Amino acid sequence: MSTLNQDSQDLLNSSTVLEDSLNHSQEEESLDLSIVVPVYNEEESLPDLLERIVTSLKETGLRYEIICVDDGSTKDGSAKWLKDKALTHPNLKAVLLRRNYGQ
Repeated sequence: MSTLNQDSQDLLNSSTVLEDSLNHSQEEESLDLSIVVPVYNEEESLPDLLERIVTSLKETGLRYEIICVDDGSTKDGSAKWLKDKALTHPNLKAVLLRRNYGQ
């Protein structure tokens, strides 16, 4: 059994995963593709980016999820936008870090 190092534990303690994102249905367990999108102060580009991703994925017929990880955005409303969208779009999951961890 492995233990988390301090950085990993700090990361877990300082993040919020929307509760709705944690409810796993049978459909989600049989996903074909997960896309992880790092986000930092990207509120302006998020709507267009996600629209393009969804449009492309719908054409494939794959079962998918999009996981957006907000790395402590402070200069815009990226985290709020993601939180609001994740509540109404079942394929979108939002992980919101309370502070910026950088690369």
